[in-house]
Amino acid sequence: MILVLTNKKNIQMLKNIKSFVIFVFVLSVFIGSSISYGIIYPLRLISPLLMIALILFYYDKKPILTFINKLFFWFIISFFSLTLLSSITGYISLFIIPKLDDALNFFMIFIVLFNFILIYLLDKKYFLKRLSFYLKFVYLIFLLIAIFEIFTFNHLSLSRYNGTLINIPTVFFYNENDFAAVFTLIFLFLITHNNLRLNFLNCFLFIIHFGILIYSGARISSFILVLFLLIYRFRSIFLISLLSLLFLVFSNQNLVNEKTTSFLLRKVLVKKNDASQKIRLNLYKESLKSVKKSFILGYGINSSASYLNKADKENYISNVRQPHSFQLELLINGGIIVFIFFIIFNLYVFYILLKKNQYERAFNIIAYNVILFSSSSSLFIWPIYLFLFIYMCWADEHFTNSKYID
Repeated sequence: MILVLTNKKNIQMLKNIKSFVIFVFVLSVFIGSSISYGIIYPLRLISPLLMIALILFYYDKKPILTFINKLFFWFIISFFSLTLLSSITGYISLFIIPKLDDALNFFMIFIVLFNFILIYLLDKKYFLKRLSFYLKFVYLIFLLIAIFEIFTFNHLSLSRYNGTLINIPTVFFYNENDFAAVFTLIFLFLITHNNLRLNFLNCFLFIIHFGILIYSGARISSFILVLFLLIYRFRSIFLISLLSLLFLVFSNQNLVNEKTTSFLLRKVLVKKNDASQKIRLNLYKESLKSVKKSFILGYGINSSASYLNKADKENYISNVRQPHSFQLELLINGGIIVFIFFIIFNLYVFYILLKKNQYERAFNIIAYNVILFSSSSSLFIWPIYLFLFIYMCWADEHFTNSKYID
């Protein structure tokens, strides 16, 4: 009897340790390189060790793969192998040699993705339930740090505003658009997955969230969030009236100084002859031209900056060296096959969710792609891959006869 109780305690202790390690891994995905020592940061330490342990568990349990699980595996493999192959094209045509940090980040993408799918396959029934709990905690951290940055003008060392008098929040990211994108995707996931109605507390959170987006000048993320509200939570009409309070709360002169106001006005207001719009359009054009110039193969690991640096100066690309679009950066780096595979995978997941009348979840796929197309500054923003994986899990719930629903 004592032996049985001891075994139960040991099993429970192992489960608790496993849950804690996975939680730390998820948290490190959001923290990224904002807390680092040289080239070392938490995700680079945790991910390889976790992958080794998960592989051992996987071969011991040998879970069954569904079609969409296999499709996700093939996307990972094609992304990895074809981007590596594209690096040969980049070296031959543009003499691009990946930096050590870029190469490490590239390999980290696939370690992170493999870890997530192994965690999911080993515990399909409770994976999304636990992940939802973890993301609630992450969202609270984002919220508190963003408010702290606004009130104190202090930022983490990775932030573009570190050491300036601009108090626009970036949290764990380099710029405010990446922060706003991830912040909004977390919010949409939590509302959708938990089927939350907009009660008083949730309305209050929405107001704060939307206010932070407005303060960050994140036009696309703000639009997506309001569109979601109007389509799926329109009955909570009183919330819309409360949004007017945002302008009173965030117009406090102690928060919005002259530099911040000037920066936000330049960013939010779209003028008829706005040079930034022309620059972005030409970035898109040059990105599409990479298909022909690279013979559809792409230029390899984090090659977009080098490619655009050597682009035709007559196209007025200025000193901007990123396409500011996840999909187009994927096209430049991995080539047309990787790009098409990514689009097909998203469309397939979208189709599965629509077929099962999961319209709110399908909206998340649209929001994800719109936000990434217009706001993402790098392929090395780790939460991007977590959300892609979450959408795969949603589709997988309805793909098999056995539904793993919380």
